Amino acid sequence: TRDSCWSRPARIPLDVSREDRRSSQNPVSSAIEIARITDGKTYEVNRVQVGVPESSISAWVTGVPIGTSLADISLRLDGADLPATYISDPDIHGSRQVNAMIPVGTEPNEYLVSLRAGGVESPMVRAQLVTGSR
Repeated sequence: TRDSCWSRPARIPLDVSREDRRSSQNPVSSAIEIARITDGKTYEVNRVQVGVPESSISAWVTGVPIGTSLADISLRLDGADLPATYISDPDIHGSRQVNAMIPVGTEPNEYLVSLRAGGVESPMVRAQLVTGSR
């Protein structure tokens, strides 16, 4: 058992700095681009409400291949994966809407958002998470 996978050291991400979380482990591709970020309910551009029930984020993205499944896509908020809950068919401009839920307890602040599709990640864009009104 000494040389088994259960005995090998593993890195456990406790107290990972924001900068370390933001660094991508995936190759970044300019072929995938986030054109716009909005609140998933109000569709306010670049201002996503947190602290309200079922906070969500929507991104309009180009370059996501047709046939990409929900299981293969996530929005990344400062490097933390938010599994996609919805992906649309491409619109007339080739953009696809991708939605994800914001975890409860996410603090208001400026965050970097990217999209991971398979093993490739888009360049990051900035989004403002704000305290929502109930």
